[in-house]
Amino acid sequence: LPLLLCACDKGNDEENGIQVVPDNFIHFTSNINTESTTRAPIITNMRGKNFAVLGYKYPKTTLWNAYKALAEPNVFDDTPQTISCNSSTGICSYSNIKDWENDKAYTFFAYFPTNFSYDTSHKGVPYIEYDLPTSTNPDDLLDVMYAQSNENVLGSSSSTVKLTFTHALFCLN
Repeated sequence: LPLLLCACDKGNDEENGIQVVPDNFIHFTSNINTESTTRAPIITNMRGKNFAVLGYKYPKTTLWNAYKALAEPNVFDDTPQTISCNSSTGICSYSNIKDWENDKAYTFFAYFPTNFSYDTSHKGVPYIEYDLPTSTNPDDLLDVMYAQSNENVLGSSSSTVKLTFTHALFCLN
């Protein structure tokens, strides 16, 4: 099973034995918007975490705003793709590797944690639901975060998809 590696919070470094990602693979970097004010201890990086990504591709001559009303995720076989970030290296990976298509534009949505319910019948921007944990154990109470890539990322650019996660809810209880 092939595995794609990408940086979650640090750059790739071939000299240190970290694989450099070929330009044509869709790969991601992530960081977290920590400007929110809260008394709760919040997640500040994605090391050791998994997040899910939904990808949308469409003709590069069409803008996302015109396409999104009828859009269906179609980059990762119409399902959320789990991205796993290594806790010590910060390198992220996923299976089901996809290449950029030169004649397409892309928009990506991501969410954390990965146990959201995803409504496959909903068209447009993803409709997801999260059930609050019933546990009172603090380790089970997670920040809920989401991210969206820049709209209209061109497949011909072979660029890294930058995802900046924003906290939706902090340490739910």
